[in-house]
Amino acid sequence: MVRTIQICNLGRMIAVWVAASFMWIFLSGCADGSRDWVASKKEEATLSMSLSPLGHYLSARLAQENMDSGRAVKFYDVALSANPDNQALLHQTMLLMLAEGRIADAISLAQRRIAKRSDAAMARLILASQAIRDNDLATARKHLSKMKRKNFMSLLQPLLLAWINSADDRYGEALAALNQLRKRKAFKPFRTYHSALISDFSGYEVASREFFEETLKGNARRATRVDLNYGGFLSRQGQRDDALALFNEILQRNPNNPVIGAARRKLKAGGVLWPPITTAAQGVAEAFLFAGYAFSGSRGIKTARIYSQLALYLRPDLDSARMLLAEMFESEQRYKDAIDIYKEV
Repeated sequence: MVRTIQICNLGRMIAVWVAASFMWIFLSGCADGSRDWVASKKEEATLSMSLSPLGHYLSARLAQENMDSGRAVKFYDVALSANPDNQALLHQTMLLMLAEGRIADAISLAQRRIAKRSDAAMARLILASQAIRDNDLATARKHLSKMKRKNFMSLLQPLLLAWINSADDRYGEALAALNQLRKRKAFKPFRTYHSALISDFSGYEVASREFFEETLKGNARRATRVDLNYGGFLSRQGQRDDALALFNEILQRNPNNPVIGAARRKLKAGGVLWPPITTAAQGVAEAFLFAGYAFSGSRGIKTARIYSQLALYLRPDLDSARMLLAEMFESEQRYKDAIDIYKEV
């Protein structure tokens, strides 16, 4: 849906630059850069003690290339301790902390990052998420205003700002923020779906239905969560039969869809499908979830994990984000981590 954003690739030139910044340590004789560090996990403690800061940095890069971000973040952490003012290294460590779910560490690094570079987009995004979680919408708005709207922020900044505006009872400004997404055709499903959710959240039922129907005309028709939330919306508008018809159509195509199957059973039993979003934090979590879906291809696994972790930080009960995170761990062959997450669903 959206071209993968390569937020974790520092490139060869940065590798040389960071290595050079450690060279005085390397030349002092405390390094053993030639050793074979690709060890088993049983050897990791011994290896960590024997490597120089340069060795930790190079080890981290190789671990990343081998899709072992769990070990990479440990190596980056040590390298950063030896060179705390290296902004490229700080940024990389911050992203990996976030991808591993170490949110408090990522927040601390984000604060350090903006102290040196005020417009650091990912750091501001992390801090805006923290403010939204704490319902400090004014601070969240401040962080968003300091970002440049380019690359991935051309999608996320309008989405977050729209939810902040809607929580402040500024519905018109919320839709105006989402209209910034018209500049990119690939962003249309994000614009229409979140317009539907925000309209429902703000009490504009007619507009919500129109936006849901517009969303379902495109590829989002295949998104279970869009179908689920539209069916829930219809049922709350007194159109229970229409909701059941929608769910029946989906189950004809995919009889084993557990989410839609459970929703249909609940409606048939006389239950209620409550509104999916009741706070700004939940709305932003939904935005991160769909960003994760968009970037979850083979080239965007780490990006998808980052957005899944942010979604769960804002909404710990969001099982869809938990499922996406587990799938990304499976893709990286981190089966134990995936199983641990599946157990929480």
